[in-house]
Amino acid sequence: MNIVGFIGCGRIGSAMLKRLAIKNDCFELLAHDRTRSKIDHVNRYVERLTEKISEGENPTQAVTFVDNLPELVERSNYIVIAVQHDDLPELLQELAQHLTEGKVLLSTMSSVPSKVIRAKTRYTAPVVRLMLNIPVAYGKGVIAISQPKETLAMEIKNRATFFLTEEQEEFIAKLVKPLGQKIYLAEDKMSIFTAVIAGGPAYTFFFMEAMLQAALTAGIPYLEAKKCVANCVEGSAYMGSRDSQSFGDLRLQATPPGGISIRATNQMELKAIRGEIVNAILLANDYCMSREEKYEEK
Repeated sequence: MNIVGFIGCGRIGSAMLKRLAIKNDCFELLAHDRTRSKIDHVNRYVERLTEKISEGENPTQAVTFVDNLPELVERSNYIVIAVQHDDLPELLQELAQHLTEGKVLLSTMSSVPSKVIRAKTRYTAPVVRLMLNIPVAYGKGVIAISQPKETLAMEIKNRATFFLTEEQEEFIAKLVKPLGQKIYLAEDKMSIFTAVIAGGPAYTFFFMEAMLQAALTAGIPYLEAKKCVANCVEGSAYMGSRDSQSFGDLRLQATPPGGISIRATNQMELKAIRGEIVNAILLANDYCMSREEKYEEK
């Protein structure tokens, strides 16, 4: 059985662990974090959910806490890096001392090119970048996978630890399947994916907050308003994902001539809200790319 070891159990690491612990029966989960309570929190979540799971569904499993990095690296076939950016340089130095061939590194680190991680870990293991968003905790996330396809001339001597085997590729696909929709992207598209999709839930919740505030201002009770807004967004997303029409055409369907919604969207267009959203996301992408350049310079 493959063993997947997580280094870091913060926002992304814990979101992945919560889902994987209740939706797999083909690999073991280990985790290392300076704060053990984060792993304990994940296991309490899994225990509560286990009580609600019907018989016949995939069995749940506890995440095993490993209190030191060398042990986690030794025991794991696949190692997920999900730490704070400030902790990454020290982590890579330590990984370089303990990595051995046959391991695969899965990096969730935004703005950190895979070639930087490979160089800092002495070209010992293949590096796969996984960019994802927070709904992976509920199996509704989007995961971008960037696998090594072309090797640099300086790495030709390291080809054996650059490419993935077919078995490793298949396992990574199986690993992320419970998390949501997966796509394969070239690494130079990872920054815009991060800006658009990894940041997408934040933008969506921002808009939902505005809808909720309007409902509260008009006197709808909080719980009813929150549920209605959430269901509205969920239904719209479902329609957008299933219908072959463009988002613009679907918006027209939801906008009767002379109706209420056309007046609201007219005001949004007057304020150039759509353009401001596009500009904000592109600025986030610029920031992400500038950080990548800084990592490459180090």
